[in-house]
Amino acid sequence: MRADGWYGSDNNAGSALSFSPDRDAEIRFILEQYSDNPTAQASLVPTTKLRYMIGPKLRFMDQNNGNAFSLSARVLFWRQIDSSVSGIGVLFGEFLASYKANNQLVFTAAPKLAAFGGTDIAGLGLGVNYAISDDVQLIAEVTPVGLDGSTATWAAGVRYNVGNSGFAIDAQATNANGRYGIGAMVAQDDPRFSLTLSKVFDLRRAKFY
Repeated sequence: MRADGWYGSDNNAGSALSFSPDRDAEIRFILEQYSDNPTAQASLVPTTKLRYMIGPKLRFMDQNNGNAFSLSARVLFWRQIDSSVSGIGVLFGEFLASYKANNQLVFTAAPKLAAFGGTDIAGLGLGVNYAISDDVQLIAEVTPVGLDGSTATWAAGVRYNVGNSGFAIDAQATNANGRYGIGAMVAQDDPRFSLTLSKVFDLRRAKFY
């Protein structure tokens, strides 16, 4: 199980909880408030109010088990929480491919699609992770978009894994309106900065008595 919490500029904040019933499956629940920066294209932002996302992720190929690369797919259903506003639902899906070139360098590619109402956005996330050491990684991604989207999003940051504690700290800069789902494909003019604290729990060692 993994828990994440983050906060950043333009009031973007959220938390996520991921549970893996086995090594090739994951269920993720997310609460997020997208950036309230007014420079994001309004027609592509369903709402800046708090919303939840939930959905599964399945892995089909694993480079660590002899496949040429790793491949998984994720689906997220998104809905706002505020009942005083007409509910807006967003369906988001993506494939996640990664190739580990060596012990330090990993390349990623993620075609993705989001839809709500009459709005559709497609994107292709292209990224690279570089491990400076066992505890520090540099992470960068750019996502060209199409259909109703027109401006590419980008993100760059550093991750520090706190030894064997299961904790990690991320510092990130991005021009994306949000962190997950459609928000990661909607650009704003001004860059945002955020900090994330993550914790991985090994439930195999937990005792429930």
